[in-house]
Amino acid sequence: MKKQFVFAIVLSCSLLLAAGCGKKASDNTTSDNSSTTTSENVNKFTTEEGNFKIAFPGEPTISNEKVPTEVGDIDMHMYMYEKGYDEAYMVAFSDYPKELVDAGDKGEMLQGSKEGVVSNISAKLEDEKKIEIDGHPGLFFKAKGPQFATVYKLFMVNNRLYQVGILRASDYPSDADTKSFLDSFELIRK
Repeated sequence: MKKQFVFAIVLSCSLLLAAGCGKKASDNTTSDNSSTTTSENVNKFTTEEGNFKIAFPGEPTISNEKVPTEVGDIDMHMYMYEKGYDEAYMVAFSDYPKELVDAGDKGEMLQGSKEGVVSNISAKLEDEKKIEIDGHPGLFFKAKGPQFATVYKLFMVNNRLYQVGILRASDYPSDADTKSFLDSFELIRK
Protein backbone atom coordinates (compact mmCIF):
# COMPACT_ATOMS: atom_id res chain seq x y z
CA MET A 1 0.00 0.00 0.00
CA LYS A 2 2.77 2.44 0.95
CA LYS A 3 4.57 1.79 -2.34
CA GLN A 4 1.42 2.65 -4.33
CA PHE A 5 0.97 5.90 -2.41
CA VAL A 6 4.60 6.91 -2.90
CA PHE A 7 4.33 6.26 -6.64
CA ALA A 8 1.11 8.28 -6.79
CA ILE A 9 2.62 11.33 -5.12
CA VAL A 10 5.87 11.13 -7.10
CA LEU A 11 3.85 11.03 -10.32
CA SER A 12 1.79 13.92 -8.99
CA CYS A 13 5.04 15.83 -8.59
CA SER A 14 5.99 14.97 -12.17
CA LEU A 15 2.98 16.81 -13.54
CA LEU A 16 3.04 19.86 -11.25
CA LEU A 17 5.22 22.16 -13.33
CA ALA A 18 5.93 22.31 -17.03
CA ALA A 19 9.59 21.83 -16.11
CA GLY A 20 8.56 18.47 -14.62
CA CYS A 21 9.86 16.29 -11.85
CA GLY A 22 11.49 12.93 -12.44
CA LYS A 23 9.76 9.73 -11.37
CA LYS A 24 12.83 8.34 -9.65
CA ALA A 25 13.14 8.85 -5.92
CA SER A 26 15.34 7.56 -3.13
CA ASP A 27 13.85 6.44 0.16
CA ASN A 28 15.53 8.20 3.07
CA THR A 29 13.82 8.04 6.45
CA THR A 30 14.29 11.27 8.31
CA SER A 31 13.25 12.86 11.56
CA ASP A 32 11.11 15.92 12.00
CA ASN A 33 10.39 18.27 14.86
CA SER A 34 6.90 16.86 15.21
CA SER A 35 4.66 15.84 18.03
CA THR A 36 1.46 13.96 18.64
CA THR A 37 -0.98 14.99 21.32
CA THR A 38 -4.15 13.16 22.20
CA SER A 39 -7.31 15.14 22.68
CA GLU A 40 -10.77 13.59 22.81
CA ASN A 41 -9.37 10.24 21.57
CA VAL A 42 -7.99 11.79 18.37
CA ASN A 43 -4.27 11.84 17.56
CA LYS A 44 -3.26 15.39 16.69
CA PHE A 45 -0.06 15.26 14.70
CA THR A 46 1.81 18.56 14.44
CA THR A 47 4.95 19.38 12.50
CA GLU A 48 6.64 22.75 12.57
CA GLU A 49 8.80 21.85 9.57
CA GLY A 50 5.69 21.04 7.55
CA ASN A 51 3.74 23.94 9.06
CA PHE A 52 0.61 21.81 9.50
CA LYS A 53 -1.37 19.69 11.91
CA ILE A 54 -3.78 16.86 11.20
CA ALA A 55 -5.65 14.07 12.98
CA PHE A 56 -3.97 10.84 11.85
CA PRO A 57 -5.75 7.69 13.07
CA GLY A 58 -2.38 6.50 14.48
CA GLU A 59 1.30 7.46 14.62
CA PRO A 60 2.60 8.19 11.08
CA THR A 61 6.00 7.21 9.75
CA ILE A 62 8.08 10.06 8.38
CA SER A 63 10.25 9.90 5.28
CA ASN A 64 11.97 12.25 2.89
CA GLU A 65 12.46 11.58 -0.81
CA LYS A 66 14.72 13.51 -3.19
CA VAL A 67 12.97 13.88 -6.51
CA PRO A 68 15.31 14.95 -9.32
CA THR A 69 13.81 17.57 -11.63
CA GLU A 70 14.93 19.75 -14.50
CA VAL A 71 15.17 22.64 -12.02
CA GLY A 72 17.10 20.66 -9.41
CA ASP A 73 16.23 18.17 -6.71
CA ILE A 74 12.93 18.70 -4.92
CA ASP A 75 12.53 17.34 -1.37
CA MET A 76 9.28 15.51 -0.82
CA HIS A 77 8.41 15.10 2.87
CA MET A 78 5.91 12.34 3.63
CA TYR A 79 3.94 11.44 6.72
CA MET A 80 2.11 8.13 6.36
CA TYR A 81 -0.01 5.88 8.53
CA GLU A 82 -1.04 2.44 7.26
CA LYS A 83 -4.32 1.28 8.76
CA GLY A 84 -4.04 -2.42 8.03
CA TYR A 85 -2.82 -3.80 4.74
CA ASP A 86 -5.53 -2.15 2.64
CA GLU A 87 -5.70 1.50 3.73
CA ALA A 88 -3.12 4.29 4.03
CA TYR A 89 -3.35 7.90 5.22
CA MET A 90 -0.80 10.39 3.93
CA VAL A 91 0.29 14.00 4.01
CA ALA A 92 3.17 15.10 1.78
CA PHE A 93 4.64 18.45 0.94
CA SER A 94 7.22 19.73 -1.51
CA ASP A 95 8.67 23.19 -2.01
CA TYR A 96 9.12 24.29 -5.62
CA PRO A 97 11.19 27.19 -6.95
CA LYS A 98 9.20 30.31 -6.09
CA GLU A 99 9.87 32.04 -9.39
CA LEU A 100 8.48 29.08 -11.38
CA VAL A 101 5.35 28.84 -9.25
CA ASP A 102 4.81 32.61 -9.39
CA ALA A 103 5.16 32.59 -13.19
CA GLY A 104 2.70 29.70 -13.60
CA ASP A 105 -1.00 29.14 -13.04
CA LYS A 106 -1.57 27.50 -9.64
CA GLY A 107 -4.92 26.08 -10.79
CA GLU A 108 -3.23 24.33 -13.71
CA MET A 109 -0.48 23.08 -11.39
CA LEU A 110 -3.08 21.55 -9.07
CA GLN A 111 -4.82 19.96 -12.06
CA GLY A 112 -1.50 18.45 -13.20
CA SER A 113 -0.89 17.01 -9.75
CA LYS A 114 -4.40 15.54 -9.65
CA GLU A 115 -3.89 13.97 -13.07
CA GLY A 116 -0.68 12.36 -11.84
CA VAL A 117 -2.37 10.73 -8.86
CA VAL A 118 -5.41 9.55 -10.84
CA SER A 119 -3.27 8.22 -13.68
CA ASN A 120 -0.92 6.34 -11.39
CA ILE A 121 -3.67 4.24 -9.84
CA SER A 122 -5.43 3.80 -13.22
CA ALA A 123 -8.49 5.45 -11.75
CA LYS A 124 -11.53 7.26 -13.06
CA LEU A 125 -12.25 10.66 -11.57
CA GLU A 126 -15.65 10.56 -9.83
CA ASP A 127 -15.77 13.89 -8.00
CA GLU A 128 -13.78 17.12 -8.10
CA LYS A 129 -14.18 20.60 -6.68
CA LYS A 130 -12.11 23.68 -6.06
CA ILE A 131 -11.38 24.37 -2.41
CA GLU A 132 -9.06 26.63 -0.46
CA ILE A 133 -7.19 26.84 2.79
CA ASP A 134 -6.50 30.20 4.41
CA GLY A 135 -7.00 31.92 1.05
CA HIS A 136 -4.71 29.54 -0.87
CA PRO A 137 -6.07 27.50 -3.80
CA GLY A 138 -6.82 23.83 -3.47
CA LEU A 139 -8.53 20.93 -5.14
CA PHE A 140 -10.55 18.06 -3.69
CA PHE A 141 -11.14 14.90 -5.71
CA LYS A 142 -12.25 11.29 -5.50
CA ALA A 143 -11.09 8.67 -7.96
CA LYS A 144 -11.58 4.92 -8.21
CA GLY A 145 -9.64 2.35 -10.17
CA PRO A 146 -9.61 -1.43 -10.48
CA GLN A 147 -7.39 -1.89 -7.41
CA PHE A 148 -7.52 1.36 -5.43
CA ALA A 149 -9.79 4.24 -4.57
CA THR A 150 -8.61 7.57 -3.21
CA VAL A 151 -9.98 10.73 -1.65
CA TYR A 152 -7.52 13.57 -1.89
CA LYS A 153 -6.90 17.24 -1.23
CA LEU A 154 -4.18 19.32 -2.88
CA PHE A 155 -3.18 22.82 -1.79
CA MET A 156 -0.70 25.33 -3.26
CA VAL A 157 0.45 27.50 -0.37
CA ASN A 158 2.82 30.02 -1.92
CA ASN A 159 5.40 27.69 -3.54
CA ARG A 160 4.59 24.63 -1.40
CA LEU A 161 2.38 21.79 -2.66
CA TYR A 162 0.52 19.90 0.07
CA GLN A 163 -1.01 16.51 -0.72
CA VAL A 164 -3.45 15.02 1.78
CA GLY A 165 -5.09 11.73 0.96
CA ILE A 166 -6.41 8.33 1.83
CA LEU A 167 -5.70 5.39 -0.47
CA ARG A 168 -7.77 2.26 0.02
CA ALA A 169 -7.94 -1.11 -1.73
CA SER A 170 -11.12 -1.72 -3.72
CA ASP A 171 -13.43 0.99 -2.39
CA TYR A 172 -13.47 4.44 -0.82
CA PRO A 173 -12.80 4.90 2.88
CA SER A 174 -15.86 5.60 5.00
CA ASP A 175 -17.27 9.11 5.02
CA ALA A 176 -16.45 9.34 8.75
CA ASP A 177 -12.78 8.40 8.17
CA THR A 178 -12.56 10.79 5.22
CA LYS A 179 -14.03 13.68 7.17
CA SER A 180 -12.02 13.08 10.35
CA PHE A 181 -8.73 12.97 8.43
CA LEU A 182 -9.00 15.26 5.39
CA ASP A 183 -11.05 17.93 7.12
CA SER A 184 -8.69 18.06 10.10
CA PHE A 185 -5.77 19.35 7.98
CA GLU A 186 -4.83 22.90 8.93
CA LEU A 187 -1.86 25.19 8.54
CA ILE A 188 0.07 26.38 11.57
CA ARG A 189 0.77 30.07 11.90
CA LYS A 190 4.42 30.83 12.67
